[in-house]
Amino acid sequence: MVEMATDAGWYALSRRFYGRKVVRDLLWSVTSPHVINRDLYPVLPADFGLVEDEKSCELLVQWLDDLQADPTHLFTFLQEKTKSKKTALALGVYFASLLEYWLRHCPVLRVEKFENSKQIISATYQTLGQLKFLFRRFFDPASDSFDDFHVESSVKFFLLHPLDEQFKQSTPISESPDADTSAESSFYPLEQFVGPHLGENLAWRVQEVARKLDMCRGESVQAWLRDHYSDNVLSRIVLRGYLFYPLRLFASTSEVTQGHDWRFHANPLDKPTKDVRHNKSIGADHLRGWWTSDLEAEFVSKVDVNDKERIGESRFVVLPKLHWLSPVIADEDPADSNRVVVTGEDVLQIETVEALTLTEVIAHARNHFATLADSTEAQNRGGVVMPLLVAEIIRCQPRDVEFDPSIKRWKELSRGFLLDPKCWDPLPLCHDAVRFKRTTHQANAAVNTREYEGRREWLNNGVIKPTDREAELLRLQKMHSFADMETLTAPAMCQELLKVVDTRGHANLKHSIVNVLQYQAAHKEQCDGVNSVLSYVLEGLKSLALEQSLADSKVAQRVGHLVLDAVEAMKEIKYSSEDRDASVDFFLLIASDEVHWSYTNLALRLCDMILSRGGGDSALSSPRSQAITDVLEKLLTHQNAKQNALAVEMVRVFRRETLTDERRSRDILDLLIELLDWQNAERLVTVTEDVELLSVLFRQLSRRGMTKALKRLRRLITRLHFNEDESLGDPAGSAVSRLPQHALGPAVDVEANRELVATQLPTFRWEFVDSSSQLASLMDGLHSIREKQEPSIIGLDCEWRPQAFINHNGKTTSPGDTLGSNQGDDDEEIDEEVSVGADEGVSVYQLSIGNITYIVDVQTLGEEAAAPLEMIWSDPSLFFLVGFCVSGDLRRLHHSFPSVLGKRSESPLLVELKQMALYRQLPASKWGLSQLYETCFGEQLDKEQQCSDWALRPLSTQQLEYAAMDAFVVRKVALLLLADVVESKPLAEYVRKFAVVTTITHTERELGHWITTLEPLTTSHVRVSLEACGLQAVEQKIFTLDKATWDGCARQESGLIVKTIAVVIRRGKENKDIQHAHYAAVVLHVERSIDMKALSQAVDAEESDLMLADKETLLRVFGYRRGSVGPIGLREQDAIQVVLDAALLQEASILCGAGQEDVVYPIHPSTLVETMHAQVAGISS
Repeated sequence: MVEMATDAGWYALSRRFYGRKVVRDLLWSVTSPHVINRDLYPVLPADFGLVEDEKSCELLVQWLDDLQADPTHLFTFLQEKTKSKKTALALGVYFASLLEYWLRHCPVLRVEKFENSKQIISATYQTLGQLKFLFRRFFDPASDSFDDFHVESSVKFFLLHPLDEQFKQSTPISESPDADTSAESSFYPLEQFVGPHLGENLAWRVQEVARKLDMCRGESVQAWLRDHYSDNVLSRIVLRGYLFYPLRLFASTSEVTQGHDWRFHANPLDKPTKDVRHNKSIGADHLRGWWTSDLEAEFVSKVDVNDKERIGESRFVVLPKLHWLSPVIADEDPADSNRVVVTGEDVLQIETVEALTLTEVIAHARNHFATLADSTEAQNRGGVVMPLLVAEIIRCQPRDVEFDPSIKRWKELSRGFLLDPKCWDPLPLCHDAVRFKRTTHQANAAVNTREYEGRREWLNNGVIKPTDREAELLRLQKMHSFADMETLTAPAMCQELLKVVDTRGHANLKHSIVNVLQYQAAHKEQCDGVNSVLSYVLEGLKSLALEQSLADSKVAQRVGHLVLDAVEAMKEIKYSSEDRDASVDFFLLIASDEVHWSYTNLALRLCDMILSRGGGDSALSSPRSQAITDVLEKLLTHQNAKQNALAVEMVRVFRRETLTDERRSRDILDLLIELLDWQNAERLVTVTEDVELLSVLFRQLSRRGMTKALKRLRRLITRLHFNEDESLGDPAGSAVSRLPQHALGPAVDVEANRELVATQLPTFRWEFVDSSSQLASLMDGLHSIREKQEPSIIGLDCEWRPQAFINHNGKTTSPGDTLGSNQGDDDEEIDEEVSVGADEGVSVYQLSIGNITYIVDVQTLGEEAAAPLEMIWSDPSLFFLVGFCVSGDLRRLHHSFPSVLGKRSESPLLVELKQMALYRQLPASKWGLSQLYETCFGEQLDKEQQCSDWALRPLSTQQLEYAAMDAFVVRKVALLLLADVVESKPLAEYVRKFAVVTTITHTERELGHWITTLEPLTTSHVRVSLEACGLQAVEQKIFTLDKATWDGCARQESGLIVKTIAVVIRRGKENKDIQHAHYAAVVLHVERSIDMKALSQAVDAEESDLMLADKETLLRVFGYRRGSVGPIGLREQDAIQVVLDAALLQEASILCGAGQEDVVYPIHPSTLVETMHAQVAGISS
């Protein structure tokens, strides 16, 4: 059946020629022969590339013809596989992407449920590996019959390096009388086929194929496949590429591809009667090339003996890697027959290459090897200089399908590697199934040496077994055993720990100490009311602090903290006031002598632990309290950073004893500021959470431009905003609300603010202004406000003639014509700058002032209508104009009244309502005015008149009411959002943060843009955040992905590349009446997508309430530009829930964004979860 499908499909395509490289490569990826034997391995069937029935063949041909004419869709798909359009894909990624495109989009395959690079975790949480492609294929359009497939794919190139003596004496196959006997009696082992980079051999690759198949037969993988696909998923292998044989085995270069060519690019010569003996694991029809290291004699002679009368002269093309797939096609320059060019694909960074003569290609190879032999690149590869792959091309003849009489076209005849044996030694790979040993310690290896490793044993489910050395390391890491816990004293335990702390794992030692302490708890009695465990620990800590030499103090401190880690793990223990007193006495003992001050942090940690577990319910005795105060003063008198840090830690642990009066904390802060000890000053305000101290320090840091510290304080301010308790009083009047503002303000309580403004909101009244007398009445109202000096919020909106009512000559269309939207600012922001007709002014504008909304008829009044706007903008401290998505309104107003928004000495104040809503945590970035109004007041707006023609006169009552309502609603919502802040803040100061550009300085495009001082955060902010989280080791590992060497694969040596998606959650299930913005940073595999349904369940929201953050929200809330966001170091970190895809939990390390494109840091998923309190859920698809 397979062969029938192949023959039928081939016949349909046999006379088609696809000259576009990317289309030829696409066809090659699914129709070229497999390297491995299809009778021994379950390879992908031929009918995936070539179909049987006539109708499907026609459909396939038409699809390829369309791609040949316009490959844009294919280009876009391939570009998405690389992080930068300026970087070419790696060859393996290019091939896999072409195959994926065919499987996904070929119209005759009918593929569904496609998964790419699915990571499989076993029931014991062991990472088994990735399944490359998973999909369901429906065969019969008339039925629901289908097969589920799992496909593993790779493209490989191997050079045969025979080791037998017969080869050294061999003659060409066509001249060998006993070639058949040789082929039957023996074959070349797979180990003798080595990769051109000397990275692996064919035996290793075939074993990898077997391992992948074994993995798919394992129970864990089968269970997953049953759950997600069916009981019978067919695993198939795609291993395509070329095998290259020594050129001396052939009579000529043209003989190499006879019988071993691609069906859509045939060798013009007849098939030979003899063939190279091949291993039974190799496909009989595999694609074949040659290699030689003898450029002057063998290479030249084998080319010279080609049948030139039949095939003509040869040229040669040195092939860059992305030209290695399908046989090349070249075009001769009509104006210069000596210039023959292989065309690339600029969109994919595939370069165009010129052909060379035989003499030129030999000279090029000589120069290549001479230049690179002693280079750093060669040394880094263990002395290997990469061979050159060259394609031999000849002119197309009329019999060739590629022939075109109007184009002098050349086609590939053969291809082969030119190499220098001094820089290319394959012998280490030719004996066993091995590959190049990848290690992070290559710098320790000798120059020009390479290490290789064999295939490690795998279990039935394909999981790699640990090596003997790995098993030994696991054995050495087993729990340390103390000899006799009944007689083991605490000092003896600590002495033993001092000896083994450097050779045993921390977790295992901690577990051993816990066992000892649990024994003490079960078998020992209290001593003077002190817990038996604490008594034992205190004995050990005293021995460490008081009996060890200064030289051993660092190791002793490590052991002390290890013991406290074990105590902390025993969460079931509760402590009493006696326990607290004993721990405080230990601290005072250590602090009494400066010689032992290095152990002060250890003693403070113990006190903190006891106080937090019930030991701090009652006050300390006066002598102890006074002694603690004396220690604090003694530390501060030293006036150095080290003792200052201890003093601040004392404030944190003994706050009740150290801050005996309100001025004490301020005195300490003033001292630290005087000493310029900013790190400890920041630590002090953090541990006290005193808003007055925070304000003092913020001003000091602002004067000095210490941006990193300011960012950290802003995060603290954010947390105080969200966690205010009753002691701070009303949030609107608290000290917190007077702190410097940041990107997010306190969430608005819609219900409460409705009540606050209930008596202030006007009823809806409107007046139409289309005469000078009516305009004078409007101006009188503005003069009245100015006389009273009462700051006033004024709602603004504009209407103009929709583009749908303007034909190409500018005339109004008839009522029966199709109507378009009047403007996009109410329900959707559109780019007015690029819309046709955007240079037209407004027809009317509306001002909602006090109890009346005025509709000013600009079309009737002309320039006179500018007077109200001139007056409003002449006093920005008194009149506050508010609009919703005002950029379009401003540009239209500028065209109607150029003088109003021209260059002026002062900047009129116009506030963007959407920015105000975002600041108060309403998720309005993608809302229209209707949705915002409904959220705030539970009422709907009638938008029926939005699409009416505002240029026609007279305007209907319905139009006027609609126009007035929009401005009225803008003011009404603004008053609600300001209701709980106007009493505590000057109105002008507060609303100015939401202002937009109203003055034309350089370009009209600036109009309406939000004026913000917020700048995108950078990698430095991520570094500071990692340090603040105690992840200094992670911070030190931040690095930039090398685009020059990155192959586009998500899985790197240092971890799996992940992406962090910024998500806005508009509503929680627990509160359906009031909508607030909640935010999530969703971390998942870089090549996977968010399953919105699963995410909605994880964050307790409706699926319809989730949306991706726009640029504005990214800057305001997350702090970074798109493509550089990570889960740590966000601007409003405390307002953002980090959600980690459960599929990442079993990764050893994930690479998270570090504030700049391609900059990442490696972190263990569990560390991320613990540090950020991340939620873990299966949210990817």
